[in-house]
Amino acid sequence: PEGLLCQLQDFSFPTIWAATFVITTAAALGGGGAAFYALYWKPTYEMWRWKTTATYPAPDKVRLEITQMMKGILATSFCPALTLYLLQFEGGWSKAYCGVEPYGWGYLAASIAVSLVFSDFFEFFYHWCGHKVPFMWAEHKKHHVFPNPTPFAVIADEPLDQLMRASPLLFMPMLAPLNMDALVVCWGLLFFAWGIFLHCGYEHPQIDPHSTSMNTAYHHHLHHVIATPGNALHCGFWFQIWDKLFGSMHKGECICARCSQSKGKREREDWDKLDVPDYSVLLQPEFWLRRGQFKQA
Repeated sequence: PEGLLCQLQDFSFPTIWAATFVITTAAALGGGGAAFYALYWKPTYEMWRWKTTATYPAPDKVRLEITQMMKGILATSFCPALTLYLLQFEGGWSKAYCGVEPYGWGYLAASIAVSLVFSDFFEFFYHWCGHKVPFMWAEHKKHHVFPNPTPFAVIADEPLDQLMRASPLLFMPMLAPLNMDALVVCWGLLFFAWGIFLHCGYEHPQIDPHSTSMNTAYHHHLHHVIATPGNALHCGFWFQIWDKLFGSMHKGECICARCSQSKGKREREDWDKLDVPDYSVLLQPEFWLRRGQFKQA
């Protein structure tokens, strides 16, 4: 049976792009919004103890994350939309398919698994190049205006940067037959959901960043704090193996929440002195209509 995305393939490209944009926006605002509400709306002392950076971003920064995220969504949704549109042309550029046949369940599972591992390396390498290559940093640096990110920063990239990051959804089905519904759903659940975790600003108490082969919220937060042009650190998404192979692991002092607690930097008296912003202004239309809110200054 065909899923929702494959049912769009017979429409015009603008219609398909609009539909994928709406679906992606709903997922981004829904997932990111739920995580932001849970972690930032009314944080407690016990929650704050596991925040990597001890301070909270200003509402203006969160607004910029959201507006930049919406631009990123426009680019992200372009790639799967174009792939679906190309399905209209038999013998054309795309080898994407819908349903299970003619390849069967075994091929579907194996092809998605291989494509996700490849995508993880692609995401790492493109990100690594974004710090090593000057003209790529000129675009990627706009994501690094968020040294203290929230879940809304997950795809808060400029359109060109995000278009490249989402490009596997376009070129992979050109190289091999891939089920579009399964591919997009897996990307959404695994990349986007994990991306929200990486950008959430909090560390999970049950995940020790010192003893894991996966990139955690701490590792990506560290990337936002210390990675600079020419200094690519913790550029991976899922697996740390790519950073280890490219020598881009941080070797300095650990600043994770667990270590901060052991050094006495997460005490109740510190929490009592902390100024936690009132994020309810994000619900006020006039807050969004102020001049200059789309600038990156």
